[in-house]
Amino acid sequence: MGSEKSQADLTTSGLRFLLWWLPIASILLMQLAIGLDWLAPERWLFNGTWAIALLVMGSACLANAMHCNRVHCWFTGPYMLLMGLVMLLSLFHLLPGDPAPGMLANVAGLGTLVLWLVPELILGRYFGR
Repeated sequence: MGSEKSQADLTTSGLRFLLWWLPIASILLMQLAIGLDWLAPERWLFNGTWAIALLVMGSACLANAMHCNRVHCWFTGPYMLLMGLVMLLSLFHLLPGDPAPGMLANVAGLGTLVLWLVPELILGRYFGR
């Protein structure tokens, strides 16, 4: 049962590069560019990069959760989709209080990290049938 699920797990397949590592690399590159002042802090580019990356990864996590029942994907998928939507709303200044993009990025990144690690520490890697 465990090996059958791990074989169906997209996080262990060759697709993980396109579905997770490429979006993560784009986020990190954006963070580096902003941090080193290579770009003026362009809100549209920052928020757009984060939004697209979160929406891609969140969609992939939900597909993976339904495909193999990976525990963290049931938590990170909806969270990343929600944060991707929040970043899009922020891009168009549609959030109350117009929060800083960097603060939203911190919430998205730290929340995803916690939801990735903690559930599997408590519940294991895969939910049972």
